[in-house]
Amino acid sequence: MATSWRQWRQRWFVGGAWFGLMGVRLGLNTLGYRRLCRLLLWLSPKPHWGEFEPRSRVAANLIAQLSTGKWSPIPTCLQRSILLWWLLRWMSIGSDLKTGVRQTAPGCFTMHAWVEQGGVIINDQQRIVRQYTLLWSTLSPDNIVQHNTLKNSR
Repeated sequence: MATSWRQWRQRWFVGGAWFGLMGVRLGLNTLGYRRLCRLLLWLSPKPHWGEFEPRSRVAANLIAQLSTGKWSPIPTCLQRSILLWWLLRWMSIGSDLKTGVRQTAPGCFTMHAWVEQGGVIINDQQRIVRQYTLLWSTLSPDNIVQHNTLKNSR
C-alpha cells in the first residue's frame, strides 16, 4: 500500500521534532535558557497572536508521545516546552513559554515549564501549574520578561 503525502509529512514532522529535542537539549547545555530562547526567536518567523488554536494541542500531544518513545531520551519539562513553543512559532501560532518555581521544603525549590496559547495551558494541567510562582515568560511582542513575583530571600 502506498504511503500518502500526509503520512510522509507526519513522519518528517516527528523526525524533525526528535532532532529538535536533541538541539534544545544541546542548546540549553551550551547557551543557557535566555540565550537559547533569544536564538530561537531570531531563527523563527513571527507568529500570529489570537484565540486558542486546536493545532497547538495536537503538537503538544505529538511531543508528549515522542518523549515517551523507545528511541527518545527522557526530556525535561523545560526541553519539551521550549520545543513546543518553537514548533508553534513555525506553525504561525503565538504562544507563551513560561517557567515557574515553588518551594518544596525549606531551602529546596523545584522549577517547572509549560506553554500557554490564547490563555490556555496546552502541555500541562491547570492544577499543576497553579502550584508554581511565575518566574520567566516569553510574552508578545517577542520579549523575554522576568517576573519579579518572588520575594527577596534575604
